[in-house]
Amino acid sequence: SSILRCHSRLYGTAYVEGIPTPSRGSELAPRSAEGRDRPSAVGNLTLSHGSELADCDGHDMGLSGSSEDSRRGGVLWIRHGGVARLLRSRVADNRVYDLSAPKTFFAVASVDAGARLEVFHSLFENNSITSVTDDGAAAVYVHSGGELLAVGMDVELACGATRNPAIDMDGGREEGADAPPSLSPEAAAFADYHGVIGQISLPATQPAPPAVRLFALRAWVTPACEVRRSAAQVEALVLRGQRPARCDADPAVCAPLAICSDEAVVGGGGLTAPSCSCEPPNVPASGAPDRGLAAVLPEFGCLTPRFASDVTVLDRAGTGVPHIVMELTKTSENERATRSLLLHVGGTQEATLRWSVDPASVPSYLRVAPLTGTLGATDRHANFLNVSADSAGMWEELEPLLTTLNVTVDVGGRVRDTVLLPIYTIIATTASAATSMWGLPQPDGRCVPREAEGGPLVVAVGETVATEFTSCDFE
Repeated sequence: SSILRCHSRLYGTAYVEGIPTPSRGSELAPRSAEGRDRPSAVGNLTLSHGSELADCDGHDMGLSGSSEDSRRGGVLWIRHGGVARLLRSRVADNRVYDLSAPKTFFAVASVDAGARLEVFHSLFENNSITSVTDDGAAAVYVHSGGELLAVGMDVELACGATRNPAIDMDGGREEGADAPPSLSPEAAAFADYHGVIGQISLPATQPAPPAVRLFALRAWVTPACEVRRSAAQVEALVLRGQRPARCDADPAVCAPLAICSDEAVVGGGGLTAPSCSCEPPNVPASGAPDRGLAAVLPEFGCLTPRFASDVTVLDRAGTGVPHIVMELTKTSENERATRSLLLHVGGTQEATLRWSVDPASVPSYLRVAPLTGTLGATDRHANFLNVSADSAGMWEELEPLLTTLNVTVDVGGRVRDTVLLPIYTIIATTASAATSMWGLPQPDGRCVPREAEGGPLVVAVGETVATEFTSCDFE
């Protein structure tokens, strides 16, 4: 969207405001069809992804009898609880005028008490203010009780910038700043005639100082300017009032788990603004207005990547197992053993996890199913493998059989873990008289009786003969 070539002589050109419910009985009170008072509304404006607010004029009222405190507004006026968001947008070539002395609160974007302006990765370019004092701002003015959150705000100063900074704000109660009172009668009548709804005066109680948070702020003078300025001179034209936070002074300036670094606002200058980022292996939380904002906004922050934290056997909840044991007892028939395994996932990231078992790591005596699968983005654990072994065709070993399954865990297309899962198989057999024999078994484990190899064993009375005996199971 674009707001272009607009002009106003009343406070502001574009309004973003909530509408407070007037007192009961007022003709301005919004009512439903049944006559009940409606609750207050909150106004919101979002300009995003290539939108422009450009080539607009904003003037003070210029009315006889209006007080200096009524001169509030600009091109974009955010008031009465309104919220405006500029996301990857451009605010350029706008002009505001206030030729009345001694003080003005005008700016291209003016933020009143209870209102909020969010500037995300947007450019303020060649904006200007004309006033008889150095009050007011060429880009943004934040009043007591107002909020400005700027992340990745670029400011290109106009060539004619000499006194008024790009960003200005009330000094707050500590410096004795007075909240502007109500309009004069003439100004109030003029505002009512033009449809301004609700009181324009601030509350009688002193609002809090302006809340200004600036991240990754960068500024420069239009390169075409003939007059060259030092870094210190440019810094003086960027910001007046509250300075950006510093990483070393406020460890919580960024969102949880984000990395903070102080970066120069003006090349070669000493004024810095914090820059926040989610550094690998951590990743930005989803849901932020823009991916790069998660590291700044505390309600999002950075997330630790998902990983396979543990494997447990079903029905033994809470017990992590370094390996799986399959115990088989072979009597007059074969036995089958099955273990259902749970994969537990760590990390705060919400992303689909995929796993797969390398078929080459599965021996012939085990059955593993399935060989691939997924865990949902919010699942913390899931039954992911069934491992079974059968005693058929197997014989007793002196040591347990050991194999290691190779399980690959993939998150977001990247391999996060390779899980090596040892599995021990123990086979205990019962000897069978019908199949046990004198002699040794064949290399393939079959028990072949001595008679089949050349007749019975002959032993003379009174003599001792060494021979082999093999205890065999029923197979």
